[in-house]
Amino acid sequence: MQCKGIVQAPPVGYDDPMGAAAIPKITVEEYLAIDRDAELKSEYHDGEMFPIVAGSLEHAAIGPRVSAEILTRLPAGCRLFQAPLRVRVTATQFVYPDFLIVGGKPALTDEQQDTLTNPKVIIEILSPSTADYDSGGKFRLYRELPSFEAYLLISQEIQMVEIFEKAPDGTWNLAPSAAPVPSCGSIPSESSFRWHPSTPIWKSPLPELLPASHNKPKFS
Repeated sequence: MQCKGIVQAPPVGYDDPMGAAAIPKITVEEYLAIDRDAELKSEYHDGEMFPIVAGSLEHAAIGPRVSAEILTRLPAGCRLFQAPLRVRVTATQFVYPDFLIVGGKPALTDEQQDTLTNPKVIIEILSPSTADYDSGGKFRLYRELPSFEAYLLISQEIQMVEIFEKAPDGTWNLAPSAAPVPSCGSIPSESSFRWHPSTPIWKSPLPELLPASHNKPKFS
């Protein structure tokens, strides 16, 4: 059975993922009804559904280690969630991050309690098929969320973690090695965990979190 509005590839950059192709649109209500019953979850962008790409063996192996490391460092008052938990970034756009951290009480859209609107930290494990989307279009979507303060991109191919932080002026900066993840809620900053280069995400420790010489791009 094929549902209207579903396409077979995730949006790449999400500027216009389907180009000029005519795709039947569905409402948010129709999307939620379909997605909640589906075994294969989908993102939703302005009337179109995009099935989530299945993770690789490496993705599945890194995920539990990331979760375990975060839980040991998580300040009181913060909660870690992992996929599949839907995030509404705008009224007509819903996505699925790999992991997210909420400070304080989770803000949910309805009684189903499966769609969140207030992530503070979002973590994505990059794969070859989704890296451009995660670091480009999906990052732009996440920045629509007022609560969003830090973005961690973890490579599954090389030992690298990129951390982007939101500055007080609203710009986004590539953080230096072992940068602190923002505190949650009223938790003081010294309680924030740090993502150290020795974090055991891979089999061997990271020699450094980011390359020794790198530019720090800003994003509005």
